Amino acid sequence: MPIALGKRIRKARERQQLTQTGLAKRIRSSQPRVAKSECGEEGVPSTS
Repeated sequence: MPIALGKRIRKARERQQLTQTGLAKRIRSSQPRVAKSECGEEGVPSTS
């Protein structure tokens, strides 16, 4: 995942005043997956 996309995810999450855990609950995912997505880490699946 490109880093620019990760930055956009983080900015959007912060605008909504959500924690990574809060976003994970909303999208039915996990906090570590949100964190990895935000930092652009490779190997994060785009679908669950």
